[in-house]
Amino acid sequence: MVGRVERRGLHPSNPPRGYRRRREDDREWVEPDPETARDVVRMFRRYAEGATLRGLARRHGMTPKEVKTVLTNTFYTGTVRLRLRANAAGPAEVIEAKGGHEAIFPKGLFRRVQERVGSRGVAGRALSRGGATRSPASSGAASGAGR
Repeated sequence: MVGRVERRGLHPSNPPRGYRRRREDDREWVEPDPETARDVVRMFRRYAEGATLRGLARRHGMTPKEVKTVLTNTFYTGTVRLRLRANAAGPAEVIEAKGGHEAIFPKGLFRRVQERVGSRGVAGRALSRGGATRSPASSGAASGAGR
């Protein structure tokens, strides 16, 4: 699977917001969508400059969770992240591979956004570990604060 992604630039599911899948004859590829890629780049820049998830969600017609998903997706940097399972009950192995698609902005912008997302919660730690995690504060440690 990883070799196929690296050789042909295929993405195993629908491409994220800002990209579109193209097919021609027997070829298939993912490319930036001129109509939505600009919005994604603006979203990253605004967040790096101090905008909030809620403010971006209102501005782009999304939920804050959807905005956070966009902001933590390495696909925008030309990388494909795959979660592979040997069987349904087993743990997922996370593999990152260089995709055959074009990045829509520089990795430096992505890193700045990840630093900010990471300083505000779990997403930055999940990204660096390659999977979703919960911090002690978000898993219930703070639930006793109101008692």
